[in-house]
Amino acid sequence: MNIWALSFTTFSDAPLALSLYCPLILTMLCASQALWWLKIGAGVPAVEDAELALVRTGRFSGLITLALCAWALAVFAHVDAYGQSHVMFFMAITIIGSVSCLTHLLPAAIVVGLARRQGHLGGGKLNAHGEWVRERLAQNGDLTLDELCLELAGRGVIVHRSNVGRLLHRLDLSHKKKPAGK
Repeated sequence: MNIWALSFTTFSDAPLALSLYCPLILTMLCASQALWWLKIGAGVPAVEDAELALVRTGRFSGLITLALCAWALAVFAHVDAYGQSHVMFFMAITIIGSVSCLTHLLPAAIVVGLARRQGHLGGGKLNAHGEWVRERLAQNGDLTLDELCLELAGRGVIVHRSNVGRLLHRLDLSHKKKPAGK
């Protein structure tokens, strides 16, 4: 239903291949998987058949989710702001729905929901230098972000001033220079 809702709202803006043919192909792929599950679900499968079905489902889930997101991003380029918000909503609902439907099959759910936090986990390369930065600011509270970057470069750490600013924020250190004479 989500595929066709997005197709309907973007039909006048997106090319026919994106607004009609791709949704039709994606619907047929999803329907073929549903029919396959109905066919094998009629009886109690052998252990080997069940294992094969779970592996196939895991692979199919990842591929179909990737295909749906690729299609949605292709549509994204052809629509206005309203259509773009619908595309983003479609992608979120599709991924969340897929993951929740696959909770009984954890590896497939992980493949579908494989969105890890970007950047360095645990604070990045400046995390190890937090105490040193705290001590430097205690010694000289008038250091600028650029000066801190230069001093860190002397320690072998090359970073942008915005990263140093975020580190100061994480360390709960205010780094506002005082006006002259105060």
